[in-house]
Amino acid sequence: MATSIDTFVSHFHEVLSRFGELPNEPILVVLKKLGLAAAIDGMSKVSPLHDSKFPRERFVAFIRRFSGWGDCERISLPHLEQALSQDTRPEFEEMRRHVKGLLTSWPSSPSGPLAIACDPMPDQLVALWPRKDASFEKLANVKHERFRHVHLLYSSRNFLAHELREGSWHTITGDATFPHYSYTKIESTVSPRERWLLYYPVEFFSSLAANCLVKLEEWLRVEHIDPYARRRFGDFFLEQLN
Repeated sequence: MATSIDTFVSHFHEVLSRFGELPNEPILVVLKKLGLAAAIDGMSKVSPLHDSKFPRERFVAFIRRFSGWGDCERISLPHLEQALSQDTRPEFEEMRRHVKGLLTSWPSSPSGPLAIACDPMPDQLVALWPRKDASFEKLANVKHERFRHVHLLYSSRNFLAHELREGSWHTITGDATFPHYSYTKIESTVSPRERWLLYYPVEFFSSLAANCLVKLEEWLRVEHIDPYARRRFGDFFLEQLN
């Protein structure tokens, strides 16, 4: 048991260490994020929800339990405002005014990155939500939980995994190593605009993965769980054949 845990943890330590050695060149940053997100996915497959059929559910639960990310439940105001602007039903009007008021207090031309700690926690908005199961019709019935950073991180992971790009088309530059917003002027012949763009730096992905590995190792040892007993290994790409 202990040997299996040692081997599992050593493998991921090596992976995370190698990613850390790569330079932060633009294209390599995307590849590093992709690799780090895949490492988090790999670790989540031996976690309490290892047998979940829903990758988002497993990933989100894993981040919530093992990452120590204190801001993961905060709701992204720019994302929520955009959703509210697309769904004009009267039942959302009070929420719409409140969110607009909160964003008005943000600086329009910040001298530096704005940390996501400025986003509200769910309990600060719940009283204004029309009803518990209210969703946005024009967004394929997306519910408010999807605007939490833990879910937005998973959406970012999907862009990396399936399109080899980050969530926004627009590059955000800077030295901030924490999740943040950047007030960005978007040049466009169709719709020039200014808006807050969310960014999860590669250093954040790295620290998140490292924290998850530490907490996961502790849990595996306390619960006496063999990580390799929770995954299928063999000679075939179809896991069912192994």
